[in-house]
Amino acid sequence: MIDGHVISISASIGVTLYPDDHADLDTLMRHADQSMYQAKLAGRNRYHFFNTEKDQQLIQQNQLLDEIATSLDMRHFCLYYQPKVNMRTGKVFGVEALIRWQHPEKGLLSPFYFLPAVEGSELEIQIGDWVISEALQQLSDWIKMGLALEVSINISSNHLRSGRFLENFATQLARYANIDTGSLQLEVLESSALGIWM
Repeated sequence: MIDGHVISISASIGVTLYPDDHADLDTLMRHADQSMYQAKLAGRNRYHFFNTEKDQQLIQQNQLLDEIATSLDMRHFCLYYQPKVNMRTGKVFGVEALIRWQHPEKGLLSPFYFLPAVEGSELEIQIGDWVISEALQQLSDWIKMGLALEVSINISSNHLRSGRFLENFATQLARYANIDTGSLQLEVLESSALGIWM
């Protein structure tokens, strides 16, 4: 009681344990501080133990995201086009645009290496916009060469649901007057489509 008022006090505590957390004094304090913020995020009035393994995973995740963002700016990503073939006639009627990362040190990387890392982030939307832009440019070039192909572009549900998707897509389409929109297909990625209903 203070001046007739009931004051309730709660505490959020961050804990790290030495020697499990092999760190110097300053780092131990930082880890305990990070854990305290995790306790606050979890609802306050609780404690949270620092997890060295999770912290290492978080550091690696952030490094990968930084690397992906830099590579997008440096144009280290490219599209490969997988043919779609009519099995009766053997004729190629379209292609599916598939993103790859031409990593300067690790070589050509499949989307399984980087797409899970960007899932649910702004970077996922930026990559999706880049894929659409590149695929439309390629489709326009093929049309100018007299090639009539259908192009499929994979997008995530997060990208599709983003507030500016339709506006950005319409703006990109407007740049290519020679594209018949009937030759363009947007396919929602299976894994992300499942996430809509879960």
